[in-house]
Amino acid sequence: MTDSDPARTDTFDRRTSPSAVFVCGECGEIACRVTMVWPGQNEQQPASETTWEPQTGGFDPAEWFPTSASLVLDGGPVSMSRAPVPAESVARALGLGDPAALYAIDPEYASFWCPGCRASYCGAHFRTEQVFDEGFYDCTYGTCPAGHRRMLDD
Repeated sequence: MTDSDPARTDTFDRRTSPSAVFVCGECGEIACRVTMVWPGQNEQQPASETTWEPQTGGFDPAEWFPTSASLVLDGGPVSMSRAPVPAESVARALGLGDPAALYAIDPEYASFWCPGCRASYCGAHFRTEQVFDEGFYDCTYGTCPAGHRRMLDD
């Protein structure tokens, strides 16, 4: 069954942002807050409702992909925004609070998670190494406290 399958019975309230907070397996602090923003959601939010304003690092996914859902990772070894994202799959994974499900969709959606340890880590415990190619940013690798190394951002 795919996200666009009419037989799918999942329903999501598109007035709120599906989100999950993941805790560091080393120190117990917040490793990362992951929030999905539905297309046009900011316009749909009631003015009286308190909402979390994601830190997108200057990238506004709604500006670049106005008809697509976007994902914001705030905290962890790499804070970033990603768009477009497969909205229904990501909303389900966030609803379950399952970093393995996010990782299965796209490893960059769970840059705070180590599949070797099956644990989440904050920026203080997931060491990062940025790689540059001919002076331009190429990617970021991360190493968890147990020594597992993986690409976090490409």
